[in-house]
Amino acid sequence: MTSQQVGVDVRNADGTLGRVTRTLWSTRYGPITTSLQGVPLPWVVSAHAVRDVNMDNLRALNTWFRLDQAKDVHDVVNTLETTQGVPFFNTVASDRKGNALYADIQATANITDEHARSCLTMTGQLLFNPGLRPSNVPPVSIFDGKRSAYDWPDDPNAVAPGLMDPHKQPRLIRSDFVGNANDSAWLANPEQPLSFPKVMGDTVTPRSLRTQELILTARNRINGTDGLPGKGFTPQTMGKLLFAGNSRAADLALNATVTACRNAPFGLVLVDGNLVNVSEACPILDAWKDHDYTADSRGSWLFANYWVRLLGGQSIDKLPWRVAFDPKDPVHTPNSLVSGN
Repeated sequence: MTSQQVGVDVRNADGTLGRVTRTLWSTRYGPITTSLQGVPLPWVVSAHAVRDVNMDNLRALNTWFRLDQAKDVHDVVNTLETTQGVPFFNTVASDRKGNALYADIQATANITDEHARSCLTMTGQLLFNPGLRPSNVPPVSIFDGKRSAYDWPDDPNAVAPGLMDPHKQPRLIRSDFVGNANDSAWLANPEQPLSFPKVMGDTVTPRSLRTQELILTARNRINGTDGLPGKGFTPQTMGKLLFAGNSRAADLALNATVTACRNAPFGLVLVDGNLVNVSEACPILDAWKDHDYTADSRGSWLFANYWVRLLGGQSIDKLPWRVAFDPKDPVHTPNSLVSGN
């Protein structure tokens, strides 16, 4: 291990400048950390080092250059597979033949599900497997650095040592739509769910409201049921959809929220130990019929602040829903907030 002293000038409470110094440690794997994704990893018996798959990734230059030369989505896939230079992005593309591509082919550590089962520490198992870690925390893999067998194995199909075979990484080409809203690749299109190694994200788990909104918006546009002219996508309809402000949270929870608001005894709700009169909010929320975020919408402002407080940093499946998450209907569940809670 190596150490480095890092000092930063800070303003003291009396307005004077002082200097705070910290010792940062590093290993051959990477820098030492004491937390990751909000999960504490205290340095007691063991230290946790972060290994970065992109530390030596200069291949991205080749990736961007060849993407600029791609003629169709198949060229894009070939570029992603043969360069593996995308550091941590999703790739979405369409071509003049009417094909839509979603791909999560990138520089990914070669941590197959089998390798993870064999090599994860006890802490790593808790943070890697869905159901054990918090649902809003992405998979974190922690291996025992003392054993070389637990290192990232080399794959002959990958372009660099320690990288995952790009053919095992998710991609989908369709003629209707594909998309991603910062969830895993599982539901790039719900008609064709994808499977992939767990290190690249979860499958068969609740989707974010952004993902639900994306899928529903695309479906409605294709079917022509969104109030816009015609069916399918044009530059004009894409522009309208891009700047639409519908709240999926309001679609799922506003009616129950209004009911709970109106049923509060004397309009009083206990907030941080204080009784707050919310009776004036009830008709404003009820009048927010279109669920659109606009500059003159009082209901959207109230609901947005209420929703953030209601979530409290947890994922939506932890809220009190009458209908729980159903992996067979991940776009519409969970739903129906319990208004009496």
